[in-house]
Amino acid sequence: MAKIKKDTRRLGYTDIRKNIFLFVKKSVLISGVILLFGLLITSLLLPKDQFQTTKEAVVKNPRQTENYLHLADQLLDRHQFAEAEKIIQVLGESDVSLEALQQKKATLDPREIQKLIDRWEAILAEKPDYRDGYLQLAKLYWQIFNQDAAQANLQKALDLDPNYLPALELQKIIL
Repeated sequence: MAKIKKDTRRLGYTDIRKNIFLFVKKSVLISGVILLFGLLITSLLLPKDQFQTTKEAVVKNPRQTENYLHLADQLLDRHQFAEAEKIIQVLGESDVSLEALQQKKATLDPREIQKLIDRWEAILAEKPDYRDGYLQLAKLYWQIFNQDAAQANLQKALDLDPNYLPALELQKIIL
């Protein structure tokens, strides 16, 4: 008889655990559905940012080049250089604002900056006393987060001309 009571207690404890588990499982499921529904409603009610609005404008009116220019500009701001380059290539080189986009890409894209660094280093190999060349290299290295090279080139520019105001101003930024 005592053996039967022990089995009944275990069965009762197991049933309680199952009921608690089912309750928690249902609660989590219901909470997840409510959260998903809330996120959906919130995303529909929130205002769209400028990037989303521009993308929609391109889709609604694909023949208007202004929309493409704005989209390429925003892609450059988001460092999505490959996508911006595709738009720039499709539009061609007929527009003045397109040239501004190409210049912006050249100042932000690390690959383009590295090309400029290579050109300046070639110039400085021919003219090692060119103060402005070292200053340009310092600025370019700083743009790609190479702090050591930026400081070294800035120091070379300052060694050539310790009172050169642009180098002193750059020194405040880099150091």
